[in-house]
Amino acid sequence: MAKKIMTVETLARITQNEFSGLRKDINEGFANTPSKGDLWELRAEIRHGFKQIGEDIKEVKVVLPPTLRAVGKLELDVKEITKRLERVERKVGLGK
Repeated sequence: MAKKIMTVETLARITQNEFSGLRKDINEGFANTPSKGDLWELRAEIRHGFKQIGEDIKEVKVVLPPTLRAVGKLELDVKEITKRLERVERKVGLGK
């Protein structure tokens, strides 16, 4: 078989076809990529979410300490009532 001689025009056509195919592949690859506007909307939603979380944390910081104090007091009350109940049970003969 004789070797085919490549001309500059043939090489240029092959190169152009490769670039066209590459451009098509790139465009198809980015078809489902979100637009800049979509990303800005997402960014705004995320910022709003973080702002809401920050506000919730501030509210928890305000509400939590009094709640913990109340729970502590209730625990002491339960312990005291349990002791008193045990004494009463012993006096009436129901103790352990």
